[in-house]
Amino acid sequence: MNEKMKLGYFPGYKNEYMMIVFSRNLNHIKKLQSLFMDLANGLSDEVRIDKLDFIEAYSNIKIIAKVVTGESFIIFNSQDGIFYWGAKKSDWDDYAWCISCFEQDSDNQSGHQYLETEKYDNILIMISKGEYSDEWWEEHSMENIWNVCATFGPLGATWSNYHVVFAKEGVLMIPAGIFSSLWASPAFAGTITGMLSGLEKDNVGNSRVLTDEGSPKWKRYYIDDIERILLKHSFFANEIRIKVKGQKEDVYGILVRHQTDEIRKAAKELYADIYEEKGFKKSV
Repeated sequence: MNEKMKLGYFPGYKNEYMMIVFSRNLNHIKKLQSLFMDLANGLSDEVRIDKLDFIEAYSNIKIIAKVVTGESFIIFNSQDGIFYWGAKKSDWDDYAWCISCFEQDSDNQSGHQYLETEKYDNILIMISKGEYSDEWWEEHSMENIWNVCATFGPLGATWSNYHVVFAKEGVLMIPAGIFSSLWASPAFAGTITGMLSGLEKDNVGNSRVLTDEGSPKWKRYYIDDIERILLKHSFFANEIRIKVKGQKEDVYGILVRHQTDEIRKAAKELYADIYEEKGFKKSV
């Protein structure tokens, strides 16, 4: 069987990091190690990793590894949808040495190794051996379909504004973009704009579906992971607070105040078992 090394990424790891994962067996890890050595020895200056013949890329991930003269970095460019992973030759040599530890393991021994111990734009890279099955990759791939029931926005969080998507699978927060202030007008309230224009009718013809190609800029709250959705009345901007199990609470301000009751009603209907309210005098 001509198996390939799995490559994907997973936003929201420990509510802080984005995780890029390489996963398969020792033979694949040796090929990756050889790639790092080529970069370290100057045999390659730049490599498009997701296009290599031994790599199977999930989540529509695109990643370019390159040699740089300055400090190492891992960044995501939202304009072209590519992760850029730059490192000095000496760092590529360190990465190759770091994953050589797998050679000491038996064939059936599993484990993983992190290549970045410091945060670069909140991104970590992990090499894994024998820990994740094909079924796991299929289940956790970020190429998902969301069955959309309602959309509102913009909502305000620290340094960013979002459109909120209430779906059967959970809640999405999608960046509103630099023109989000225009969408605060009643003419745009509750409508689908920008990236949400990709909504299409499903085969039933009743609901809308949104294809999630795995953008790391989206925030995803899956229904099975959500502990509580709280709508809280506030003097300045009413709030949506989403608490994921084992993580800290995320807070979003409702910038279009008159949307509050619509959001309350939709959340109460869709997420009754995990929905709470605080400070509102009238029910909806």
